[in-house]
Amino acid sequence: MPNLNRLERQLLGHICARYNEEVNPPRAWPSLAELKRITGAHDKSISRGFNGLIKKGYAFRVTKARIGRQAEYAPNMARIKEHKVTHELPIDKEQVTVKAVIGNPTVLHGSPDSYPKPIKPIKPTTQLFIDLLSVIPKDKHFTATAEFLSLLEQVKHYGTSYNDLKAHLKVFNWFPIYAPKEFVISLLKEKLAKPPRYSSEVKPKWCGNCDEVSRKLSEWVDVPNGNGSKTQSCLVCNPYLVNKANGY
Repeated sequence: MPNLNRLERQLLGHICARYNEEVNPPRAWPSLAELKRITGAHDKSISRGFNGLIKKGYAFRVTKARIGRQAEYAPNMARIKEHKVTHELPIDKEQVTVKAVIGNPTVLHGSPDSYPKPIKPIKPTTQLFIDLLSVIPKDKHFTATAEFLSLLEQVKHYGTSYNDLKAHLKVFNWFPIYAPKEFVISLLKEKLAKPPRYSSEVKPKWCGNCDEVSRKLSEWVDVPNGNGSKTQSCLVCNPYLVNKANGY
């Protein structure tokens, strides 16, 4: 069933295993706790999975959920049989007993072998993020997201912003901070919202019209707002003059 994702296949397989054709109407109602244990998914993800099965025509909603009762479902056996399956479902009638119908116990022998919990993805990290954590107290460490790493990479190549941020975090009072990741994200965005600041070690991109190392021109030019003073420093890529033009 190539048009189903992994969670939808897990849910469909489980309601097929729990499907009871002897009740009226035929249906399955595995408990939410059972579904969460088998799939490893969140409540809302399970709900979206069932909605996906219904939308794609692989299952029907027999009854809606109500207080204290799980929603009841039925697999669309005609649609399922359009694909190659090795056995009729449910595989074993012993899996659907009167006791199961009344009490919704856990599945036999724990989680079915064919429905393993999904492997949790490895949280993203980089050497740059590890370096940043070195100046943050261990009790304030957090896991990076893709968005966080993207912002961090941008700041790293934004003048001296990364070094300035690292120096600030090293002496910062972390005690009152209860959401360290959100706090650092706000600092990253604040750095990117301002013009970059440069130094003699971290220079602006070379303009190509001056000496690349010294950022000096071969001729003297007027300093903007310099009261008639002149300079050989490049107005475009000399760190000092670029910082001055940006208000630093």
